[in-house]
Amino acid sequence: MPKLQWGSVEQESKEWEIAKLHLEGRSDGIKLRRSKEGPRQALYTDRDFKKHPLFHSFMNINGQTFALAGKGRILGQGSFGKVKLAEDEQSRLYVMKIGLVDDVDENELSILGDLNLLRGSGRRSGKQYVALDFLGKSLDKVDFKSDKERLEVSLKLVEEIRQLNAGVASKSSTKIYHNDIKPENVVLSEDGKVSLIDFGLSSDKTIVGGTLDFLAPEALSEEAKALLAKEKDMGSAEFMRELKGIYFVKDGYPASTQTDCYSLGLTLKEFVPTRARLHHTLGLMQADEPLMRPSLDVVKIVILAELHKDSDLDLYQALLESQYIADTVNEIKAISALLEGSTVTTNLATEQNLSLVKESPELSRSLALFYNLLGSDYFDQNTEDTGANKEQIREFIRELIACEDKTPNSIQAKMQEYTEWSVANLTTRVDGLAIASATPFFGRSQEEQQADLSQAQAANF
Repeated sequence: MPKLQWGSVEQESKEWEIAKLHLEGRSDGIKLRRSKEGPRQALYTDRDFKKHPLFHSFMNINGQTFALAGKGRILGQGSFGKVKLAEDEQSRLYVMKIGLVDDVDENELSILGDLNLLRGSGRRSGKQYVALDFLGKSLDKVDFKSDKERLEVSLKLVEEIRQLNAGVASKSSTKIYHNDIKPENVVLSEDGKVSLIDFGLSSDKTIVGGTLDFLAPEALSEEAKALLAKEKDMGSAEFMRELKGIYFVKDGYPASTQTDCYSLGLTLKEFVPTRARLHHTLGLMQADEPLMRPSLDVVKIVILAELHKDSDLDLYQALLESQYIADTVNEIKAISALLEGSTVTTNLATEQNLSLVKESPELSRSLALFYNLLGSDYFDQNTEDTGANKEQIREFIRELIACEDKTPNSIQAKMQEYTEWSVANLTTRVDGLAIASATPFFGRSQEEQQADLSQAQAANF
């Protein structure tokens, strides 16, 4: 974790002593400037009237004193100005956004306050200082140690955005859309917490900007679409020059969960494990038609299934530890199968189909079998015709959902047809679509299941 650089513990203590002596009880916006080298170097007296240089600036904001990182130690810079690291006397870390007063968006300050992220704001000499908690390292700079960590971060990020869009994260219950989701604007703390940063373009109504490469296509202006169409024939310098001359967002285009979902799909693509089954889902999140993009509740289910793909018991325990739209392991796999069968022009994970999964155990079980088969080791070991066979299984999912008669007998009859196909086309001794789940946990009696759960829970204490 970064921190301010102090020459020694004694230096840190002395600078804070001087800062409190000169700033305590004084109004917001008062600042002690760091001492610059030279013949006119500013020196500050301590309580014993001895003079010392300061290697950090100190400032009062909202009744609190902050120490700012020294010269050249900038965390980031953009149209808003610059971002520096800051600390309070207890060594708690903050980020300080520093920009011209005219460049600071009051809407951003309002959103930060509503999300309980704003720790203070003050003005001095035509500049605005905004203090925020330091929340971690951006994802584009994180060195992930395992695929499991990547999936866990993915699940947390989806939930973070779901809560933001649903109004859960807001003190006023306002539904807020970030509008600039990308790896640089997502941070990971040392204890594994995932947070969004940079709400300068966020809104509860419209899209006012964003990062072109991550912006949903329906929000692009006609000028932007025309420029993108000829990008391949242009040099990067020429493209950026022309981009600066246009407004690339449709005026007044409404922000929504679908527009944030598109950016989220591209962001997850940057760090989701290469071999994860999630890449089909990420493609659906980037569908050109907004209504074809899956809900974030459904995306959470698919990531959860991938995270615990090797153990139904672990999947069941994870289901108990948090809130999801599924209640059973079969429902999790059935919903995941709906996405496996979806395309960028056909979304099977609709509210109606999700209700069918929950209301029909037979349908849920059958879709779960499809999901298990698509993820089985068989396809890793038999590469010949793998793509065609997987696509046929996805077609079976679409046919099953399209079938009007979803009584248990009808579903069983359809599954028998699919099983006969699997026996004829898959060179394996596994009984086609009746392939076993990752672990036989749910094939056991309730007493055996409870014994397994008790043993697993005891191992965690």
